[in-house]
This record gives sequence, structure tokens and C-alpha cells, in this order.
Amino acid sequence: MKILMVGTGIFPVPPLKGGGVEMHIFCLMKELAKLGHEVHYVGGISNTNELNGIKLHEVDVSRSDEPLKLEYWIPRAVKAEIGVCRKSFIATKKINFDIIHIHEVRGNIPGLFLSFLKSAPTVFTIHGLTPWMHKFNSFLEGKLRKLMWFISDLQVLKRVDHIITVNEAIKSHLALYWKIPESKVTYIPNGIDLSNFSIERNCDILKKYDIPSRYCLFVGHLIRRKGITYLLEALDKIPNISCVVVGVGPERYRLIRFFKKLEYQGKVISLGGIPYKDLISLYKRAEFLVLPSISEAFPTVILEAMASGIPIVAFDLPGLRRLVINGYNGFLVPPRNVEKLSEKIRFLFENKSVCNIMGRNAQKIASKYDWSNIAKMIIKVYEFAASPQLKRKNIHSSLKHVHMLTRHCWRLKNC
Repeated sequence: MKILMVGTGIFPVPPLKGGGVEMHIFCLMKELAKLGHEVHYVGGISNTNELNGIKLHEVDVSRSDEPLKLEYWIPRAVKAEIGVCRKSFIATKKINFDIIHIHEVRGNIPGLFLSFLKSAPTVFTIHGLTPWMHKFNSFLEGKLRKLMWFISDLQVLKRVDHIITVNEAIKSHLALYWKIPESKVTYIPNGIDLSNFSIERNCDILKKYDIPSRYCLFVGHLIRRKGITYLLEALDKIPNISCVVVGVGPERYRLIRFFKKLEYQGKVISLGGIPYKDLISLYKRAEFLVLPSISEAFPTVILEAMASGIPIVAFDLPGLRRLVINGYNGFLVPPRNVEKLSEKIRFLFENKSVCNIMGRNAQKIASKYDWSNIAKMIIKVYEFAASPQLKRKNIHSSLKHVHMLTRHCWRLKNC
């Protein structure tokens, strides 16, 4: 198959300023290329035109870590998405693609453009939750997000040939509230490249970043949705704790005084963006991962932590319950409850034997999500979307097998 992958991530992956969506796209493309498919990517690129057999079409999608006012952020985002539309159009004129796979971005202008262009069958992946499944920091933000989703995202979902969600609840939500047929939506979880986590622990990583021998870990883009405020408040309540924070974003600037206070006390070590090999070493040396997000669909960082053999402490969100089994491979606490969060962080930090048991359980669960399996599920979706309507009944049985595989992953007795 000739496949055009469309997003606004920055490559090579993982970028210092990237996230789970970029990693998802890259790992999927890498697996597709291994299977012999011709893969093209339109999006942000750094200093290369081809990567691991993937042909890259560069668009300027530069980002800022500092908080931007709305009047500055919107033009920058729109410019990037129009650039993606332009490069996608040029690519489709030169190459006869079998599938165009669009990945959800904030404004979804590329999704709208390509779903109307219809130069090839289109598949659309929803990486986040719909605005009606979020809790926003302000009434105005919620209204704006819902309006944008109604104007752009919903129109894309109605026009594309097939939809992939990384969260099972989204599929039900789309069918119940937006009349998107369930037959048009396939739930396929995020994956992980387990080969990256087979390396031995690097002891020199502690010296390189001046990190104590025992620490918990936070990994993520420093934005409000990731709940870094709750983590800092929880750490402030715990004596003799160290937490390594990996990530960049505007919350670092908004909470600068709080960060400085905890850094001075030795409770927080802020590393910003670091190379992925170093991040893997930090995972393997950590006691556990803390993810205090107030909204998540299917976070890749949890898979990375579990593949490294460490447990998870997170808020109890629908998107996490498939991954974190409370008391088995980590703890889920009520959202925004700083007291409970600090209690579980303290418990795991003081009980290393419990950490070790939960870490082994976490590795068993992570083994179900290798990208070699996930990519094959997505290929079945491509075949379904690209097939003529009369032939779809035969391929539909293959999609049922995909649903069975994804459900099989959740059964604890098979972990």
C-alpha cells in the first residue's frame, strides 16, 4: 500500500518538544514500512528528508514553550495547519495513494481539507477525548473548544471513510450523541516499541543529570491538562521525596515560584526535554511514574513506564482504567484529590517491595501492546476503508477479530 500519514508532529521522533501523538505516528509508520508499505509523512521535520524508509514532506510547525496569548497562538496554529494542507495536496497530486491517514490536531483544518478533497480513502485517528468528555479550567475555554469541535472535528468524522479511537469510551460517545455509526469506528489502543525497553539500566544517567538514587518520575508536556499543579502540591506535603520532571511547556512559567521552591528543597529536579535514550534510562531507574492528568485518552507514557517495569500513580480517569488496575500495577486516586495523591506517592516511596511486585505486574500488561500487533490491526482498518462497499462484508469479519484482540488485552487473567 501507498500510505500518506498526516499530522503536525516534529520529526525525528521522539522530539525534545514532542509527545505521545508524535510517538504514535512514528512507531506506526516504522512498523508499516517494515511490512513493506510505502509510507509518506506530511508534518514538522528536522534536518532530514527520509527516516527509516519513511518519506518526509516538511512543514514549519515550530512550537513555543512559553505561554502564548490567544491572538498569537491562533495565527501560528492556523499557519502550520494550512502548510500541512498545502504539502498534502502537492503529495496527492504526485502520488496515487491507497490510503490517507489523518491524525487529530487542534484545529483539524487538514482533516477538513483532505476529507473534502477525497483523493483517496481516508482514515482519521482521534487521539484525545471530545470536549464533552473534558473538564476545563474555565467556562469560556470549554465553550470555545466545543464550538471548534462542532465546526471542524464533527464534519471530519462525518466525511472520512473510517475512524480509529484510542479510547473505547469515545466510540460509544460518538454513536450515542453524534449519530456516528459504530460500524464506522474501530477502537485500537496505542502501542509501544518493546525493543526500546530491553536495554539494561544505565547507572551513569544519575550522574549525568545529578539525580538522587531514589526518585519518582513525571513525564509530559507541561500544560494544565497534565495536572502538574496537583503533583507539586502533593510533593509539598511529603518530606524526603524526590521527583524528576521531564517535559517542557507553559505551566513551567506559570508555576515558576512553586517550581523554584521545591527545587530548592530538593523535592523536584526539572530536566526539560531530554533525548529519548536518556528518558528510557530514567524510567528504568525510577521507583514509579506519577501521572496527575485531569484528562487523558490513552497516554503513551504509562505504556513506557510499565514496559520499564515500574508502577503507576494516577488520577482515576476512564482512559486509564484499562491500563492501571488499582492495587495490581499501580494506584488510581480520585481526580484533583491532592491528599490521596500524596498518600499513594508516599506509600510507594516507602515500600520498595510493593513497587517491585507492581512493576513486574505492569510489565506483563505492557507486553500486550507491542506495535507489531497494533500495526496489523490498523492495516485491517485500511483494507476495510479502501475496499468497495460490496466487498466490505468480507473484511468486516477481520475487523471483528481486531475488536476481539483488543478486548483480550484487558482480561487480567491473561496478563
